[in-house]
Amino acid sequence: MEEKKIHRIVCGPLGVNTFVVPVGDGKAFVVDPAGCKMDTVDELVVNKFLRENGLDPVLIVLTHGHFDHIFAVPALSAEFPGAKLAIHKNDAMMIGASGSEYQANHLARFGYGSLKYLPLVSNIREPDVLLAEGMTLAECVPEMGGEASENLAKWRVMHTPGHTPGGICLYNESDDMIITGDTIFFRAVGRTDMPGGDERLLECSIGRILTDIKDSTLMYPGHDRIAFTKKD
Repeated sequence: MEEKKIHRIVCGPLGVNTFVVPVGDGKAFVVDPAGCKMDTVDELVVNKFLRENGLDPVLIVLTHGHFDHIFAVPALSAEFPGAKLAIHKNDAMMIGASGSEYQANHLARFGYGSLKYLPLVSNIREPDVLLAEGMTLAECVPEMGGEASENLAKWRVMHTPGHTPGGICLYNESDDMIITGDTIFFRAVGRTDMPGGDERLLECSIGRILTDIKDSTLMYPGHDRIAFTKKD
């Protein structure tokens, strides 16, 4: 499986783009595992993809802490306990022991009954890694060596608050790819009317993305169309 390719799996009740990114040596990282055992009944779809392609996930990266992007963290962690969980430090309170209250409020604001969905997102484990601006994914797994570590080092964290306080993008300048979470979509931007949203910060984050990335960089957002450039 080619290491430079990003594999998309659309899953969960809100159709999140979960990404699996091979990095060599049979390793990969997963972004926003969103499969859900309610409604879409696809909680294990990412696990199945990894197994069928002989990939061992070393890292689960959350672009932010909203419920629709984290549904499958427990299932993925159960089958692959060696995969570290990483989220920006400013969104860390959305998961782990402190996450239930936030998720209940977010589910309610989104129009989802918390009794149905809250049990699925209130048992997310504590993060192993707190991300910050400028970190590379290789820093999240310093024990990793070889080709996998070299490819992880190409992915750099960009802190892009606005949709949430700890929203991030993952930018791979050398391979011309950026994973944008819910910060920016194809001809659309992330919502700011949820708890922690900030329209001014989102505008600044989007401006930074469009300034920093190359015209040829392919963008991979958290929903809908992928692999477009900023000129599109």
